Amino acid sequence: MSLGLTAECPNPALIEGFLHHKLRLARPAPEPTPANLVVAGRLVSFMTHGGRARSGVLTFVPDNDAGCIPVTSFLGATMLGMQKLQRAPLLREDGWIDTLIVLDVCGA
Repeated sequence: MSLGLTAECPNPALIEGFLHHKLRLARPAPEPTPANLVVAGRLVSFMTHGGRARSGVLTFVPDNDAGCIPVTSFLGATMLGMQKLQRAPLLREDGWIDTLIVLDVCGA
């Protein structure tokens, strides 16, 4: 099954494969969705190894808004399903692997 990602993604085939992998590992979240879980529509504060804290809203629809983090980006695909204070490897567009740290999750 294809997710129908477009050329707006930095690497559609790689992100689609990564999202399929995350779906295979996913399990249902309890209802209501825990406040510390990164899902679409929530404001996420995060940082990468050695970087400064940043924030943005995770979204399924790519937007030119600087505060938007599309799930179809390496950053958005990685943070989807993470929890507050969780760390994960982050593939950067230049091919290097960084560490993503979710600092806080806000919104419902």
